[in-house]
Order: sequence, then C-alpha cells, then structure tokens
Amino acid sequence: MFYLVIATMITAVVAGAGSRTAVGLVITFAFTAALTYLVMPVLAPDFAGIWWVAIISLLAGGGISILLTSDGKQGFTACSAAAAGMIAFFIAAFVSSSPILRADSYHRLLGPVEVIPFEQAMSRLDTTGRPVADRAVIDQQHVRLVDAVLATRRAQELLGKDAEFGGTYTLGEMELTRREGRLTWAAPLDYTGFFRWLNGNGTPGYVWVDAHDSREAGIVKDVAGRPIQMVCTENAWGSQNLMRSVWTRGFHTIGLDDPKFEIGPDGRPFFVIPTYDHAVGFSGANPTGTLVVDPQTCVPTWYTLANTPSWVNRMISASIAVEQVEDWGAYVRGWLNQSSFGSHIDTRQTTPGVELVSTSQNGDTAWYIGLTTAGNRNGTTGFMLVDSRTKKATYFEQAGATEEGARDAILGQVAEKRGWTSTWPILYNIQGRATYLATLKDAAGNFKGVALMPVDDRNLVIVADDLRRALQAYTQALAGRAHGTPGAAPSETEITLDGVVARLSHEVVDGNSVYWMTLQERPGDVFTATNRIGPQVALTREGDQIRMRAQGEAGAPLTVLSLENRRAIQAR
Repeated sequence: MFYLVIATMITAVVAGAGSRTAVGLVITFAFTAALTYLVMPVLAPDFAGIWWVAIISLLAGGGISILLTSDGKQGFTACSAAAAGMIAFFIAAFVSSSPILRADSYHRLLGPVEVIPFEQAMSRLDTTGRPVADRAVIDQQHVRLVDAVLATRRAQELLGKDAEFGGTYTLGEMELTRREGRLTWAAPLDYTGFFRWLNGNGTPGYVWVDAHDSREAGIVKDVAGRPIQMVCTENAWGSQNLMRSVWTRGFHTIGLDDPKFEIGPDGRPFFVIPTYDHAVGFSGANPTGTLVVDPQTCVPTWYTLANTPSWVNRMISASIAVEQVEDWGAYVRGWLNQSSFGSHIDTRQTTPGVELVSTSQNGDTAWYIGLTTAGNRNGTTGFMLVDSRTKKATYFEQAGATEEGARDAILGQVAEKRGWTSTWPILYNIQGRATYLATLKDAAGNFKGVALMPVDDRNLVIVADDLRRALQAYTQALAGRAHGTPGAAPSETEITLDGVVARLSHEVVDGNSVYWMTLQERPGDVFTATNRIGPQVALTREGDQIRMRAQGEAGAPLTVLSLENRRAIQAR
C-alpha cells in the first residue's frame, strides 16, 4: 500500500498545484483509489500495473486541473511531464530486463534439467492398462482419456438433471485435481450474473468427473454432513469476488497467477493461487509460493513452496512452466543465436498444447510440454516434464512426429467418420515403443474410442473402442512387424524356452482370438499369443508341454511369435 499512497499523493499534489484548490487533490485521490480497486495492480515497483495506474491518474489529474481552473494548462503540463517521465523510466526498466541483455538469466530460470532417453526412463502399460514397472514417469494406471471438453459436457449433463441447480448456477472452469487419489476434473458452481449474486448467499457445491472414465462423476453438496456454501467465487461481485478478496486482504504486493479449483483431502473445496515474483529485473516470472483460499470463509493462507500442503497439485502454473521451458530452449546460446539473424544452434521450441499428467500413483503431477527444433515444426525431439509442485524439469529425448502431426495421422485413420476429433496426444512407453495416446470423439463430443500411434511410425495407427482393446491390438501389431517386418522395438529381446502351461485364458478382441498364459517354470512372466501364429495355440491346454519363441522386456507381457505344443504333435 505504500507505493499506492506515494503515487496517489504525487498525482494529487501536482494536480492541486495546477488548480490552486484542494478540490482537485481530493478528486484525483478518489479517482486513483477507485481505479486501483477496480484494476487490482500488483503494488510493487517491478510490476507494470502500478506504473500504468500512476500514469493514468496523472493524466486524469491534468484533465481535472483544466476543468477546475481558468489557467489549468499549467497543471496539465506538469502532470503530462510527470507521466512522460514515468513512461520513460518504465520503458528503460523493461528494456534493461529484456532477453536481449539478459538471455543467460532467462535460460537459467528453469533450473537444472535432467536429460534422459525416453526408452530408458518410462514404465510401460500391460495389455490391461496396469503399470508393470516400479518407476512410472507418467502413471499409466491413471491415463487421461477424458479431456476438459468431455468433462465439461458430462458435468453439464449432471447439472441439467438436478432440479435444484438447473438454470440457477453456472459451471466454473473445469480443472484437474485429485479426488481420492485419482486424477479428476472438478469445477465449482458459480453465479450466473450480478442479480443472482445479489440475491444469493453462496454457491452450494461443485461437480467432479473422473479423468479416466467420464461415467464416474457426481455433484458434491456437502462435506462431512455440512452443506457447502462458497461465498467467494470468481463470478461474485464486490469484496466477495475471489481475486479482489485476496487482494484486499493484504496480498497486493506479490504476483498472483490465475486461480485454480482443487479438492482437499477431505472433499472440501479450495481455490489455489500460485504466487510469483520477478527474477530478472522487471520480468522473468518465478514461483514463490501458494495461496490456498477457503471459498466458504474467504480466508487466504499463503505457503512457501516447501510447506504447501501435499494435496495441492498446481504450485507451478502452466503459463510459468511453458514460459521457462521456452526460455531454456531459446537462449541456450544467447539471444542472437535464436533471433532472425542467428543460426539457431541447439535451440528448442515448444510445440502447441500443454497437459497436466499423473507421474506416479502417489499423486504426483507434472506439466507435459512437447519440444522440437527451430524451423522444424513437423518433428519432435522429445518432451519436457515439469513437476507441478517442485518445478523439477526432466527432458525426455525421443525423435519422431510432433503431437500435432500425431493428431493429424490419427484423424486420417478415421477420416470417414465425419466430424470426429481427438484429444491432444500424449507420449507413453507401450511395449518398449514411444507411443502417442489420444481419445477420439464424435461431432457431438461423445467418447468414441482410443487411438495409439508410435512416435516414429505414422503408418501404424490403432483405433479401438476402449483402452484395453487398443492396447491388445497395438501389441499384436508390434509383434507382427517384429516378425519379419521393419519396425520392431530395438530394446526388446527374443527368447526361446520350453515349459509346462500353468494357466491359460482366452478372449476375442475385434474378431481375433487372444490367449494369455503363464508357465510353471516362469511364474512371474505373462505371455500373450493370437491365432495368427498357428492352430496349435488354440489346441493348448493347462498342463501341456510347449516350446515357444517370445519377444518383450522383463516385467511386461511377452508376445509369443511361434508355439509348438508337444501333446498336439504327438496326437497327430
């Protein structure tokens, strides 16, 4: 507040000097206070907002001087000169903080970046969608099949069926959070307009939709038997507006990022607002902590990055993560190298789209940001995972198609389905291959299936009704290419073994028979085979002695390439 008072006093004194009356000072002071309350600038000298408020107030003060006095030109000239001086200082301050002069500072903002080849770092999905390795860089058990559009559609359906809420409240923005350990979309109920807020007494709950299965959804109206009554929301007015409530409660000297709705461990609703300051002069936004706001009491609590509650997912905002990854990739060799006149040596650019993904079964999340080389928007060099709590950055190297290219290839596979779209593809490691996974939707936005595509092979696109069938079909396709055709995963090894069948199961997927078996000699391994390898697999029973060739990696289901059943041969 100190900077606001000083700026207001200077403005008022200058205007008052021109008008030779206290009226000008009072009017200017009131105008500046009202403008500050409405705009809510960060009242710190390294943020632009306070300077623009002061400049506008000075010009307004000059105008008031002209209106109140016959010789007001003197006051207007003084105010204009002060405003021009502020503008000159403002421009000089931001130029001195620009990447042209401070490229290395921007490059280092992200911090140390761990670089790992993709195939060495990620756990895999088995054909049932379960993780099969201890370390999961992206948690495939909670694969995101539901995007914000699907989640919003499902939430609106729930609201439409609820007579208490239908038409009374609007749905806030869907945000990814955690509910009972699962990645979940959630949005608060909010006011539909000014008069609804004026006649209301808080909004009565929130809607959640599971990010893996949109059929799992609900409306939460109470927690532990107590009705929810959210007083401070984004659509509320006056002092009950979420951001204004926080700003007027003393948090007006730090940068406030966009608020995100999250669910607490006991199901209580909260708004989380990442805070930041400038690490490079007047620029270079860098996280400093988190404001956790209870919308039922409007009380904000600020935490440092180190002591923020563990249930908070978004301590690092998407905008800051993307900005710092862009700076890390662009300014690796200074500003000139990435400019129009530079050679772009070792530079990286982010690809369109950023997604929040689950990185472990413990609730960890990270921002997924695709990367490519400058001037080559059609090919990816890998992707960056930026931990949404710690900002720890890991760069996974993987050459191939970009997310946009993968989406085009996937939509080309269903070109006959008019109006179909897909979610933004995300890379997973499936059967030892870096693979894009995306959800398919029809023209009405309904879930229609799952698509898989290797990052390095646009000609292999698998589309199925659900994730399990897509994984099974994809495994079969990879095995077919490995058996005498190009495209086999280089990290997979082929083995030949003899054994006795311990367990055997059979199912039909998209018209193909799929067999699952284990051997007495290798109880920890699961083998999968199809009827394409020959009739003997169909004649196999538990207890049969077999010899087979299989391919895969330890811990994952091994694909059977050929099988000989000793009992079936003897029977002939």
